[in-house]
Amino acid sequence: MKVQRKENRGDNIRIKALNVILHRALTDMLHTSEVSQEVCDLNVELSKVSVSVDFSVCRAYWMANGNKDTDSNVEKVLQNYAPCFRHRMLTHQVLGSVPPIVFVRDKEDARIQEVEKLLATAEFGEENENPLSVVDPSASKNLQFSAIASGVPGESMFGIDHADLNKQILEYKRKVKEKMKEADENLLLFKQQEQLAVIRKQKILKRKKQKRFLHDDNDSPQEYLLSRYNNINAVESVSNEIEFDYELQKEIKELKKERPGESKINLSGQS
Repeated sequence: MKVQRKENRGDNIRIKALNVILHRALTDMLHTSEVSQEVCDLNVELSKVSVSVDFSVCRAYWMANGNKDTDSNVEKVLQNYAPCFRHRMLTHQVLGSVPPIVFVRDKEDARIQEVEKLLATAEFGEENENPLSVVDPSASKNLQFSAIASGVPGESMFGIDHADLNKQILEYKRKVKEKMKEADENLLLFKQQEQLAVIRKQKILKRKKQKRFLHDDNDSPQEYLLSRYNNINAVESVSNEIEFDYELQKEIKELKKERPGESKINLSGQS
Protein backbone atom coordinates (compact mmCIF):
# COMPACT_ATOMS: atom_id res chain seq x y z
CA MET A 1 0.00 0.00 0.00
CA LYS A 2 2.82 2.41 0.86
CA VAL A 3 4.54 1.79 -2.48
CA GLN A 4 1.30 2.49 -4.36
CA ARG A 5 0.76 5.73 -2.45
CA LYS A 6 4.26 6.93 -3.28
CA GLU A 7 3.69 6.10 -6.94
CA ASN A 8 0.37 7.98 -6.91
CA ARG A 9 2.03 11.04 -5.41
CA GLY A 10 4.72 10.92 -8.06
CA ASP A 11 2.11 10.61 -10.81
CA ASN A 12 0.18 13.58 -9.42
CA ILE A 13 3.28 15.76 -9.41
CA ARG A 14 4.13 14.67 -12.96
CA ILE A 15 0.59 15.37 -14.22
CA LYS A 16 0.56 18.82 -12.59
CA ALA A 17 3.83 19.67 -14.31
CA LEU A 18 2.46 18.46 -17.67
CA ASN A 19 -0.71 20.54 -17.18
CA VAL A 20 1.36 23.68 -16.62
CA ILE A 21 3.56 23.05 -19.67
CA LEU A 22 0.61 22.33 -21.99
CA HIS A 23 -1.41 25.26 -20.66
CA ARG A 24 1.46 27.64 -21.40
CA ALA A 25 2.02 26.23 -24.90
CA LEU A 26 -1.67 26.31 -25.86
CA THR A 27 -2.12 29.86 -24.51
CA ASP A 28 0.80 31.11 -26.60
CA MET A 29 -0.63 29.49 -29.74
CA LEU A 30 -4.13 30.85 -29.13
CA HIS A 31 -2.82 34.43 -28.97
CA THR A 32 -0.73 34.20 -32.14
CA SER A 33 -1.53 33.38 -35.75
CA GLU A 34 0.75 30.34 -35.73
CA VAL A 35 -2.15 27.90 -36.02
CA SER A 36 -4.61 30.22 -37.77
CA GLN A 37 -5.52 33.89 -37.88
CA GLU A 38 -9.13 32.86 -37.32
CA VAL A 39 -8.17 31.30 -33.97
CA CYS A 40 -6.14 34.37 -32.98
CA ASP A 41 -9.09 36.69 -33.70
CA LEU A 42 -11.31 34.76 -31.28
CA ASN A 43 -9.25 35.91 -28.22
CA VAL A 44 -9.97 32.68 -26.37
CA GLU A 45 -8.84 32.38 -22.73
CA LEU A 46 -8.08 29.01 -21.15
CA SER A 47 -9.09 28.47 -17.54
CA LYS A 48 -7.17 25.21 -17.09
CA VAL A 49 -5.63 22.22 -18.87
CA SER A 50 -6.07 18.68 -17.58
CA VAL A 51 -4.18 15.62 -18.79
CA SER A 52 -5.69 12.20 -18.03
CA VAL A 53 -3.77 9.83 -15.76
CA ASP A 54 -3.13 7.36 -18.59
CA PHE A 55 -1.99 10.25 -20.85
CA SER A 56 -4.65 9.36 -23.43
CA VAL A 57 -6.25 12.80 -23.77
CA CYS A 58 -5.54 16.45 -22.95
CA ARG A 59 -8.62 18.54 -22.13
CA ALA A 60 -8.26 22.29 -22.56
CA TYR A 61 -11.08 24.21 -20.82
CA TRP A 62 -11.90 27.55 -22.45
CA MET A 63 -13.94 30.40 -20.95
CA ALA A 64 -17.20 31.37 -22.64
CA ASN A 65 -18.32 35.01 -22.94
CA GLY A 66 -22.04 34.33 -22.40
CA ASN A 67 -23.21 34.94 -25.96
CA LYS A 68 -24.64 31.69 -27.33
CA ASP A 69 -23.89 32.42 -30.99
CA THR A 70 -20.32 33.52 -30.29
CA ASP A 71 -19.65 30.60 -27.97
CA SER A 72 -20.99 28.12 -30.54
CA ASN A 73 -18.71 29.60 -33.20
CA VAL A 74 -15.68 29.45 -30.87
CA GLU A 75 -16.42 25.83 -30.00
CA LYS A 76 -16.69 24.87 -33.68
CA VAL A 77 -13.42 26.62 -34.67
CA LEU A 78 -11.46 25.11 -31.78
CA GLN A 79 -12.68 21.61 -32.57
CA ASN A 80 -11.63 22.02 -36.21
CA TYR A 81 -8.12 23.21 -35.33
CA ALA A 82 -7.49 20.86 -32.36
CA PRO A 83 -5.31 18.46 -34.45
CA CYS A 84 -3.27 21.44 -35.69
CA PHE A 85 -2.47 22.45 -32.11
CA ARG A 86 -1.19 18.94 -31.36
CA HIS A 87 0.88 18.90 -34.56
CA ARG A 88 2.46 22.28 -33.74
CA MET A 89 3.41 21.17 -30.23
CA LEU A 90 5.01 18.00 -31.58
CA THR A 91 6.90 20.10 -34.15
CA HIS A 92 8.19 22.46 -31.44
CA GLN A 93 8.98 19.44 -29.23
CA VAL A 94 7.07 20.86 -26.28
CA LEU A 95 6.88 17.27 -25.01
CA GLY A 96 8.22 13.99 -26.31
CA SER A 97 4.67 12.82 -26.96
CA VAL A 98 1.52 14.94 -26.90
CA PRO A 99 -1.90 13.30 -26.34
CA PRO A 100 -4.91 14.24 -28.51
CA ILE A 101 -6.23 17.69 -27.56
CA VAL A 102 -9.91 18.26 -26.87
CA PHE A 103 -11.25 21.79 -26.29
CA VAL A 104 -14.04 21.81 -23.69
CA ARG A 105 -16.23 24.71 -22.66
CA ASP A 106 -15.68 25.50 -18.97
CA LYS A 107 -19.13 24.82 -17.49
CA GLU A 108 -18.16 26.13 -14.07
CA ASP A 109 -17.17 29.50 -15.50
CA ALA A 110 -20.37 29.55 -17.59
CA ARG A 111 -22.45 28.97 -14.45
CA ILE A 112 -20.69 31.80 -12.65
CA GLN A 113 -21.44 34.17 -15.53
CA GLU A 114 -25.08 33.07 -15.55
CA VAL A 115 -25.41 33.69 -11.81
CA GLU A 116 -23.85 37.15 -12.21
CA LYS A 117 -26.37 37.99 -14.92
CA LEU A 118 -29.27 36.82 -12.75
CA LEU A 119 -28.00 38.91 -9.83
CA ALA A 120 -27.67 41.97 -12.06
CA THR A 121 -31.20 41.45 -13.37
CA ALA A 122 -32.61 41.00 -9.86
CA GLU A 123 -30.86 44.13 -8.59
CA PHE A 124 -31.53 46.59 -11.42
CA GLY A 125 -34.22 44.88 -13.50
CA GLU A 126 -34.12 44.12 -17.18
CA GLU A 127 -35.85 47.35 -18.27
CA ASN A 128 -36.29 50.51 -16.21
CA GLU A 129 -39.67 51.96 -17.13
CA ASN A 130 -39.11 55.16 -15.16
CA PRO A 131 -36.06 57.01 -16.57
CA LEU A 132 -35.69 58.95 -13.32
CA SER A 133 -35.01 55.72 -11.42
CA VAL A 134 -31.93 54.90 -13.51
CA VAL A 135 -28.85 54.77 -11.32
CA ASP A 136 -25.70 56.24 -12.83
CA PRO A 137 -22.82 53.96 -11.79
CA SER A 138 -20.26 56.76 -12.20
CA ALA A 139 -22.32 58.98 -9.87
CA SER A 140 -22.48 56.28 -7.20
CA LYS A 141 -18.70 55.78 -7.47
CA ASN A 142 -18.15 59.54 -7.08
CA LEU A 143 -20.32 59.54 -3.95
CA GLN A 144 -18.32 56.69 -2.46
CA PHE A 145 -15.00 58.39 -3.25
CA SER A 146 -16.21 61.70 -1.78
CA ALA A 147 -17.35 59.93 1.39
CA ILE A 148 -13.97 58.25 1.75
CA ALA A 149 -12.08 61.48 1.04
CA SER A 150 -14.12 63.41 3.63
CA GLY A 151 -12.89 61.01 6.32
CA VAL A 152 -16.43 60.43 7.66
CA PRO A 153 -17.66 57.24 5.98
CA GLY A 154 -21.14 56.05 6.73
CA GLU A 155 -21.63 53.33 9.29
CA SER A 156 -23.61 51.27 6.78
CA MET A 157 -20.68 50.95 4.37
CA PHE A 158 -19.77 47.26 4.28
CA GLY A 159 -21.56 46.86 7.62
CA ILE A 160 -18.60 48.33 9.56
CA ASP A 161 -18.77 50.91 12.36
CA HIS A 162 -16.05 53.22 11.05
CA ALA A 163 -16.09 55.50 14.10
CA ASP A 164 -15.34 52.57 16.38
CA LEU A 165 -12.72 51.30 13.93
CA ASN A 166 -10.94 54.69 13.93
CA LYS A 167 -10.95 54.68 17.74
CA GLN A 168 -9.36 51.24 17.79
CA ILE A 169 -6.68 52.36 15.32
CA LEU A 170 -5.83 55.47 17.40
CA GLU A 171 -5.71 53.38 20.58
CA TYR A 172 -3.38 50.89 18.91
CA LYS A 173 -1.08 53.70 17.73
CA ARG A 174 -1.01 55.18 21.25
CA LYS A 175 -0.05 51.81 22.77
CA VAL A 176 2.71 51.33 20.19
CA LYS A 177 4.13 54.79 21.02
CA GLU A 178 4.08 54.03 24.75
CA LYS A 179 5.86 50.71 24.22
CA MET A 180 8.53 52.39 22.08
CA LYS A 181 9.03 55.09 24.72
CA GLU A 182 9.32 52.50 27.47
CA ALA A 183 11.81 50.52 25.40
CA ASP A 184 13.94 53.65 24.88
CA GLU A 185 13.92 54.38 28.61
CA ASN A 186 14.94 50.81 29.43
CA LEU A 187 17.74 51.00 26.88
CA LEU A 188 19.01 54.27 28.40
CA LEU A 189 18.92 52.80 31.91
CA PHE A 190 20.76 49.72 30.70
CA LYS A 191 23.50 51.87 29.15
CA GLN A 192 23.85 53.87 32.37
CA GLN A 193 24.18 50.68 34.38
CA GLU A 194 26.83 49.42 31.97
CA GLN A 195 28.80 52.65 32.36
CA LEU A 196 28.60 52.43 36.16
CA ALA A 197 29.78 48.82 36.02
CA VAL A 198 32.81 49.93 33.97
CA ILE A 199 33.60 52.62 36.55
CA ARG A 200 33.36 50.12 39.42
CA LYS A 201 35.64 47.72 37.57
CA GLN A 202 38.22 50.47 37.08
CA LYS A 203 38.08 51.30 40.80
CA ILE A 204 38.64 47.66 41.77
CA LEU A 205 41.64 47.44 39.46
CA LYS A 206 43.00 50.63 40.98
CA ARG A 207 42.67 49.20 44.50
CA LYS A 208 44.49 46.04 43.47
CA LYS A 209 47.33 48.11 42.05
CA GLN A 210 47.56 50.12 45.27
CA LYS A 211 47.71 46.95 47.40
CA ARG A 212 50.87 45.94 45.61
CA PHE A 213 52.68 48.82 47.32
CA LEU A 214 51.81 47.66 50.86
CA HIS A 215 54.47 47.27 53.53
CA ASP A 216 57.04 44.47 53.13
CA ASP A 217 59.06 42.95 56.03
CA ASN A 218 62.34 43.78 54.31
CA ASP A 219 61.48 47.47 53.88
CA SER A 220 63.36 50.13 55.82
CA PRO A 221 61.56 52.29 58.44
CA GLN A 222 61.39 55.19 55.99
CA GLU A 223 59.85 52.99 53.28
CA TYR A 224 57.38 51.60 55.85
CA LEU A 225 56.21 55.08 56.86
CA LEU A 226 55.97 56.13 53.22
CA SER A 227 53.89 53.08 52.25
CA ARG A 228 51.63 53.60 55.25
CA TYR A 229 51.08 57.21 54.27
CA ASN A 230 50.22 56.10 50.73
CA ASN A 231 47.77 53.49 52.04
CA ILE A 232 45.98 56.11 54.15
CA ASN A 233 45.68 58.38 51.11
CA ALA A 234 44.44 55.42 49.03
CA VAL A 235 41.73 54.62 51.60
CA GLU A 236 40.63 58.25 51.62
CA SER A 237 40.53 58.37 47.82
CA VAL A 238 38.47 55.14 47.69
CA SER A 239 36.01 56.51 50.24
CA ASN A 240 35.75 59.72 48.23
CA GLU A 241 35.08 57.72 45.07
CA ILE A 242 32.37 55.67 46.82
CA GLU A 243 30.76 58.88 48.02
CA PHE A 244 30.99 60.31 44.48
CA ASP A 245 29.40 57.14 43.08
CA TYR A 246 26.51 57.43 45.54
CA GLU A 247 25.93 61.09 44.66
CA LEU A 248 26.08 60.23 40.96
CA GLN A 249 23.39 57.55 41.35
CA LYS A 250 21.26 60.01 43.31
CA GLU A 251 21.55 62.67 40.58
CA ILE A 252 20.60 60.13 37.89
CA LYS A 253 17.43 59.17 39.80
CA GLU A 254 16.47 62.84 40.25
CA LEU A 255 17.02 63.55 36.54
CA LYS A 256 14.88 60.55 35.59
CA LYS A 257 12.05 61.84 37.81
CA GLU A 258 12.24 65.36 36.36
CA ARG A 259 12.72 64.38 32.66
CA PRO A 260 11.85 60.73 32.05
CA GLY A 261 13.26 59.36 28.79
CA GLU A 262 15.39 62.48 28.14
CA SER A 263 18.25 62.12 30.65
CA LYS A 264 21.41 61.29 28.77
CA ILE A 265 24.42 61.35 31.09
CA ASN A 266 27.83 60.65 29.65
CA LEU A 267 29.77 58.69 32.25
CA SER A 268 32.48 57.30 30.00
CA GLY A 269 34.98 60.03 30.89
CA GLN A 270 34.58 59.68 34.69
CA SER A 271 36.61 57.03 36.50
